[in-house]
Amino acid sequence: MNVYLVINKILQLFMMIVLGFILGKMKDFDESFIDKMNRFVLNITMPCLIISSVSANKNGIPYQDLFL
Repeated sequence: MNVYLVINKILQLFMMIVLGFILGKMKDFDESFIDKMNRFVLNITMPCLIISSVSANKNGIPYQDLFL
C-alpha cells in the first residue's frame, strides 16, 4: 500500500477532528444542531457508506451475488 496515501488520509481525518474540537470549544454548536447532525450521520450517511463499500466490486464477484 502506498504510504503517502495512508498519511494523506490520516491527516485529512485529523484536520476534521481538530476543526470539530475547535468549533465545539467556541460553542458554535447548540444541542439541537448536534442532535440533528448525529441523526443525519447515523440514518443517512452510514447506510450509504455501507452500501457503497459492499457494492464496490474489488474481488471480481458478480454484482448479483453481492446482495445474496
